[in-house]
Amino acid sequence: MRKPLFFAASAAALVLAVSCDGLALPGGGVAVPATVFSASIDEMDIKSQLVDRGKVNWEETDLVCINSSMFSVKPKNPATDALLILERGQQPPVAPFAAIYPSSLYVHGKYILPDTQIYSEGKINAPMYATGSSQDLKFRNICGVICLNITGEDKIKSITVRTNTAGERISGEFFIVQGTDDKMMMQPSYGRTVTIDCGEGVQLNKSAAKQFYFFFPPATYSAGLKFTAVNSNNKSYVLTTEKDTNIKSNYVYNFYWELM
Repeated sequence: MRKPLFFAASAAALVLAVSCDGLALPGGGVAVPATVFSASIDEMDIKSQLVDRGKVNWEETDLVCINSSMFSVKPKNPATDALLILERGQQPPVAPFAAIYPSSLYVHGKYILPDTQIYSEGKINAPMYATGSSQDLKFRNICGVICLNITGEDKIKSITVRTNTAGERISGEFFIVQGTDDKMMMQPSYGRTVTIDCGEGVQLNKSAAKQFYFFFPPATYSAGLKFTAVNSNNKSYVLTTEKDTNIKSNYVYNFYWELM
């Protein structure tokens, strides 16, 4: 069995300084800095359930971080594949490549799962990761997603989820264990909560559920999860899941919640 390699997303580990003429290799030859990549999605279960029932589409507004450099997304036709174009002023990366989506997860040389997400109806930027030595990158989902399907008459200002066990982390720094799964692992001593900020509020409906998406590190949350929704009048509602809530990467888990 190959010994796993641990990827901490530090600039020192992932980036080599190169000149515009390339990087000299041992024994001769030159490694050409990469400015254009081809991107596809290896596993589609998460996004296929969130976007157009079966379609997995890159969008023009997407950004990807490769090593420590930012790339804009240019969807192909069909938009299940895309070109990644180096942003102006960014350093062209040299192989081996480690890519993270969305690029906002790369913060000051680290990979960070945010403790606050901004509500966007019908969409979640579920984290994906790709690695390799070629400019043809296959991205895979590294988190699981819980979809809260909520009905009621309130206007929701925020929803916070909290793990019920102190040692179970769902926000903060993480790293990738390179291998067939590219499994993500949370660093200790980080956050137990994630909040969806709904801005001015999301109006619920009694007959048609609104969807609120949380992405989770794959793990078994041994004492379950606690969700707290706050309405525009600062009234709180609480939903607690059963014990041993198991979240796998690349899956969407639906929970149904009627606010009374």
